[in-house]
Amino acid sequence: MAIEGLKLAIVGMSIVYVFLALLVVLILLTARMLRSATQKEQFAIEAVHSKHRPASSVSSDRNGRVIAVIGAALAAHRARLRKP
Repeated sequence: MAIEGLKLAIVGMSIVYVFLALLVVLILLTARMLRSATQKEQFAIEAVHSKHRPASSVSSDRNGRVIAVIGAALAAHRARLRKP
């Protein structure tokens, strides 16, 4: 009876292993087939972002404001936690 259980466990694990290996192969094949489409999409996204990119001074000013707002929010949150 123990031998039959061991055989069943080995067969079950083998089936799962084969299924997972097949799944990996199918994912790799799909990625290889769609690589050209994803590269075209990436180039299109980069082209759109390069057209709408703000000037560096505006960007650094905006980043400074965002950092200040985040810092103020953290300070307010920590102050609220300290109150009993």
